[in-house]
Amino acid sequence: MIEISLFDRNNIQYVNEAAHLLADNFPHAYKDCALEEMEEYLASEKIAMMATDGGHFIGFVGAVPHYDGNVWELHPLVVERARQCQGIGTKLMELAISRIKEMNISMISVIYGEEKLRSFYEKFGFFTMLCGQMEVK
Repeated sequence: MIEISLFDRNNIQYVNEAAHLLADNFPHAYKDCALEEMEEYLASEKIAMMATDGGHFIGFVGAVPHYDGNVWELHPLVVERARQCQGIGTKLMELAISRIKEMNISMISVIYGEEKLRSFYEKFGFFTMLCGQMEVK
C-alpha cells in the first residue's frame, strides 16, 4: 500500500534512495551531487514529502521557501520510473500543496522544464506566467 508522509530525515536508507532517484531521473543536474542535494532538500526550513510502498522508497517532492517564506517553490518532484503515471506524483503534490497552504503564504511556484508536463501542474491550479531566463555557462 502506498503511503505519503513527511520525509523521514533520520532514515539514511531513504535519503540514499532519494539521492539515487534524483541521479537516475535527472542525470544532467544531479549525477555528481545527488546526495549533497538531498541533504540540502532535507534542511529544517524546507518541506519534503515521501512516498513509500511496503517500506520501499518510491518518490518524493521538496518545497523550498523564498522571499522570507512568502513564496514556496516545489522542487524537485521525482518518482521511481517503474511507478510513474500511477498517481504517486499527484499524491505527493497534493500533500505538499496542502502543507504549504496551511502556512498562509502568498504563492507556490513550480518550474516544470518540459512542455509535456504543463497539464500535470495545471491540474493543481498552476498557470504559466511570463518570465525569462538566461544561461550563463
